Amino acid sequence: MQKTILLTAAAVAIVCISGYWLIASNVTFAPVLPRDVPRGTTEEELQKLFEASLEEDRPSAVPGSVAEVQNASYEFGVLDPFMEQTHYFEIRNAGTEPLRLGEPESDMPYNTTLRLDRREVAPGETARLAFTFADSAERAFRSVATVPTSDLDNPLVRFTVKGKIAHRVQASARGVDFGGRALHESFSDKSVLVYSKLWKQFELESVSSDFQDVVVQTRPATQAELQEHDALGGYVVEVAIPSFEPKHGEFGATVTLAVQPPTERDGQPFNFQIPVRWKLYRPLAVYGDAVNGYGVIDVGHVTKGYAASVTLNIKVRDIEKQLPNARVEVTPSYVRGTIQPSKTGGEGSYVLQIHVPDDAPCGSHLRLEEMGQVRLLSDHPRIGEERLKLRFAVVKPNLNNPSP
Repeated sequence: MQKTILLTAAAVAIVCISGYWLIASNVTFAPVLPRDVPRGTTEEELQKLFEASLEEDRPSAVPGSVAEVQNASYEFGVLDPFMEQTHYFEIRNAGTEPLRLGEPESDMPYNTTLRLDRREVAPGETARLAFTFADSAERAFRSVATVPTSDLDNPLVRFTVKGKIAHRVQASARGVDFGGRALHESFSDKSVLVYSKLWKQFELESVSSDFQDVVVQTRPATQAELQEHDALGGYVVEVAIPSFEPKHGEFGATVTLAVQPPTERDGQPFNFQIPVRWKLYRPLAVYGDAVNGYGVIDVGHVTKGYAASVTLNIKVRDIEKQLPNARVEVTPSYVRGTIQPSKTGGEGSYVLQIHVPDDAPCGSHLRLEEMGQVRLLSDHPRIGEERLKLRFAVVKPNLNNPSP
């Protein structure tokens, strides 16, 4: 106990003595400084070092080098949001000695990219500065870029670009969605307004679709149609989906409008695209908890000695709602299938039942290549055979828990 007290007293004494010497010697803890900067450097000296490092990026003056710029400003006009646009400025050496150029800088570094094609320009030759601008905010912009030079009289060349970020052309909807219909039904034509809040007039040089059978027509929009969107000018694009051969599925197309701006100042011609979507339903819709969207009927695991059944609903999507001589063929053959008109589903509704008997042999039909098949057949004049996969497995009973 006495030894512990002595050790604690000694530790306290060491701390007190160390603190005294730190205070007496005026010791301070200096911040971590960049490499090659001596300790004890003041903030004022650090600022001078920083300014000196910037000067290193600037080329030394070369008597006889002359930086000559003919056009130091450029008007981009109207740019779409996120659209990159590049203009090339030129710096000519009009002197008798090589002209050296430093690193270009911009007052809007997050929106601009600056690239020089060379850093040293021989007398009579020209360097090109690629000035690329892009922004997402709809606004007017003005951006200045500077390039340090070795010209004694012109040590910093300035370039300016300006313009406006705005949607030149936009649509009243993100696309044209026809929804779905049965194979025997027809789609009603749909339209979308393509308009501009900047231009009162602009031309459509061409209108095309990458789906050959989709019919597209355009007409100038009326004043009433434009007023709904506070637009100055625009066109109504009318899209028609023709009748197809009996084939179900989801379909899509892209309508492309080649837009010609009213003047060269408004930019180059560009393409404006409108997505088009539609769906054709299966002539026989099979639905229920035991069937998925890929047409797989899942009975699950069946314990040998016990039967299992699943019941599904069928809807006929055709003018003729009845399925004459409706029948079901199932593989493997020991699985039974029946189809009967529904008593509650209304016209064109049927009930499909798949039954695995209690004496079914053990075996797996879970993997795709092992699955069985259900064929729905009838004498309907337009609806052919419908095939679905059958997934199940018959397993031996668990001796500890024989019931399924």
